Amino acid sequence: MTDSQRKPPFQSLLGVLGAVGGWALSQYAGAALWIPGIASFAFLLLFAKTRIRPPQFAGAIGLAAGHASWFLVAGIASGEWMKVGLDVLTLTVAIAWLWTRPGRGSALFLFAVELVSLAVNVISITGVPIGSSEHRALTVHCVFRALTIAALAVGLWKARRTSPASDGHHTADVG
Repeated sequence: MTDSQRKPPFQSLLGVLGAVGGWALSQYAGAALWIPGIASFAFLLLFAKTRIRPPQFAGAIGLAAGHASWFLVAGIASGEWMKVGLDVLTLTVAIAWLWTRPGRGSALFLFAVELVSLAVNVISITGVPIGSSEHRALTVHCVFRALTIAALAVGLWKARRTSPASDGHHTADVG
């Protein structure tokens, strides 16, 4: 491996921390992690192995789509659309917009949806007993929302670094 191909040391550390964090979450959340985890993995694998990969923000779209899949399965299985319908609708609209029109506006819309939803989940989690099935599910929601927000931040940072106007001049938002 040449010097230009070497990854910064923090990337290896982040990989190890991610693996440890994922293992710890799986130990705590158990089955609550299966549907969104498997769905997100499937979306990310599909993006990596096929031509349907979104032009930008594939990580954020894959994570959000996996999370939305969990809401969809919950709505179908339980029939309680009042609990999950708004999440399904807002995530679907945000994902579709980001996928079809990637840009600052669409990324910030999904970012705002996830941030507001994360705040609601954090408030909700404080009122349920630790270890309960509801606490485990809310923990997974919080983690998926935080990961999506992080993926969006990285995507926005990469887009800014690669845009022709990254010299500090303002450009029109194409998203």
